[in-house]
Amino acid sequence: MSIVRDVGFYGIDRFNMLLKSMPGIPSKVLATRLKQLEKDGFLIRNVERAVPPRVVHWSLTEKGVDAARVGMMMAAFSCKWNADKVFDDKRPRKMHEIYNREGMELLMKDF
Repeated sequence: MSIVRDVGFYGIDRFNMLLKSMPGIPSKVLATRLKQLEKDGFLIRNVERAVPPRVVHWSLTEKGVDAARVGMMMAAFSCKWNADKVFDDKRPRKMHEIYNREGMELLMKDF
């Protein structure tokens, strides 16, 4: 889910950038997870035409965007029902307080 979040919401779409965004993850593990997410239809690997071919960047598929939405809804659920564990002030948050306009548009797009 961290990879889907980073690619979809933070625009972190290159291998080394993803590696930096997830401290402690070995590069071999990240490579394996990226391949699995691609195989399962969550990510698209965009390859530059060159010799040798190299990955330009990763992007979410429609399935990946839907998975990111599920993650956002789970986070919103926690912010409402577990506010005492999530926030110092223990005040529950509504969805529009958690996500900016772009995040809200992503949540509601095509629904």
